[in-house]
Amino acid sequence: MKFVLDTCVLVAAVRSRTGASFVLVDLASTGKIKTVLSTSLVSQYEDVLFRPEHRVERWTDEDLFALVDSLLVPAQRVQTDF
Repeated sequence: MKFVLDTCVLVAAVRSRTGASFVLVDLASTGKIKTVLSTSLVSQYEDVLFRPEHRVERWTDEDLFALVDSLLVPAQRVQTDF
């Protein structure tokens, strides 16, 4: 079974390291759960995570890029059609 991590899961994981969202992101970034990503979803991740209303002081720009990058390595890339 493969999963898509909704953008709100990443936002919640950045805001709190004690919630289920953080666990899901950790599992996805280590390949313990299989995820799929598209180019448009990665762009959405970056767009939303860098919005001022979602920024958390302890997360630098480099940290946020590293978070998204960590999801790219184990994920299966898919192409979407509109």
